[in-house]
Amino acid sequence: MVVPLTSKKIGKQYNYEVPTFAENKPGKALIDQIKTIDKKRLMKKLGQLTEKEMDAIHEKLFSIFDLWEYLKKRELV
Repeated sequence: MVVPLTSKKIGKQYNYEVPTFAENKPGKALIDQIKTIDKKRLMKKLGQLTEKEMDAIHEKLFSIFDLWEYLKKRELV
């Protein structure tokens, strides 16, 4: 899965977006636009998000897919 990043229209942030700072530019991760792609399509690494940014993205993904309820039912959290 890939979460696209953008550095455009960063003024307003919606519930399904996470602020990021990549390639020396402020931006945001667009959680509502996740895609599944083949690893072969990834040409080169452009940067890396911080652990804090990745945790925020994971939180949003769990929320969007309602995975918290899934984990609670299986007593995993």
